[in-house]
Amino acid sequence: MAHCLELLNGLGAPWRMDALFAAILVLATASGKAVSAAFSPGKSWERILFFLVAPAISIETWRRSRAISVHDLGRLTLVAIATFLPLAVFYAYLRPLISRPEVPWLIRSYLCIVPYLLFTTAIGTTAQILFASFGVHVQALHERPWLSRSVAEFWGRRWNCIVGDWLRQVCFNPFRRRPRTAILLAFTASGIVHECLLNLPLFFGYGVGVVGSMAFYFAIQTVGVFVERAWFRRSPLLGRAFSWCVVLLPAPMVLNEGVLRLFQFVG
Repeated sequence: MAHCLELLNGLGAPWRMDALFAAILVLATASGKAVSAAFSPGKSWERILFFLVAPAISIETWRRSRAISVHDLGRLTLVAIATFLPLAVFYAYLRPLISRPEVPWLIRSYLCIVPYLLFTTAIGTTAQILFASFGVHVQALHERPWLSRSVAEFWGRRWNCIVGDWLRQVCFNPFRRRPRTAILLAFTASGIVHECLLNLPLFFGYGVGVVGSMAFYFAIQTVGVFVERAWFRRSPLLGRAFSWCVVLLPAPMVLNEGVLRLFQFVG
């Protein structure tokens, strides 16, 4: 451990942050897959195959994969064009503008909400294209999150479905008779993982201490789900407005300096 820390200290800030992020990502992914396999019945060979090659952390996601169709290829092509082209425009023209020192980090965060959606969609699309070359169709990372009508729908069905499947399997299913506990557990797990994956690398890379911001963001999401279920069931329009306020207004807590630097959204 001491030797690893010494090696990290010898790297420059960007490389130090990237190396720590990559190490934690690999560890978190492997741990998540192991837990998913342990929570699910199945044959040993299926679990091993899932652990080694599946582009998912829940075995339930992997089990839904199927042979790819012509329709799948057409839709995947359209998504790739609609994702990679605007992302290229962002990096070529908009990134230099928001990287100017006079632009506050808060403004940068809000300006990067759409690029963050495009970037994460590009990651999921790349995985889909890779497996499509072997004739396998795997689930998209996002399912049109802009159509969400509630905080619960955004996080439960449309944003980062790969992680959502894992949270559903590990956090929701064992506590299905206690939904409030399941929701609290899922958002707590999300907060902890984001803290370790993104805020810790920023601290050790640049010495910027924003530890706790992501956990607080997901605490806000937890309260948002409880509030919308109590107050907005009969007001769909107000409920949708409330949900987007809950998701987007505190977005800089998640799209902080660490995320913007890690994904090269700023220079």
